[in-house]
Amino acid sequence: MRLNPNGRIPTIVDRGADDFAVFESGAILWYLAEKYDRFLRHDPKERSETLQWLMFQMGGIGPMMGQAMFFQRIAKPSGDEVPYAIDRYVNETRRLLKQVGRRPTLASGENDLPGAEESGRWALPGKRGR
Repeated sequence: MRLNPNGRIPTIVDRGADDFAVFESGAILWYLAEKYDRFLRHDPKERSETLQWLMFQMGGIGPMMGQAMFFQRIAKPSGDEVPYAIDRYVNETRRLLKQVGRRPTLASGENDLPGAEESGRWALPGKRGR
């Protein structure tokens, strides 16, 4: 809790910057991209496009998949099945992943922010390992 007020989200400590702590996955990716001048384009439109997809993952895919997983894999087996919640979060997750599946990639190479570029693609049907 000293480094991260939530206590659950990933946290890094930059020892080369006076032990500066950064928490939250998206903030960590953004911080590292700026610190090392990699993964984020310098062109404002391209940079914005990458950051929009990072925010899409952080504000949509991540939370919806988390809730879908909770209601399907934790609450339901524990006897607390909530069909409305399962349907809502599973359907919203599917809708969001369809958007990711339709979007063209920004570019290839080291100029793309990891995580933003592939937001949720690993979870698309036929894309995950079995």
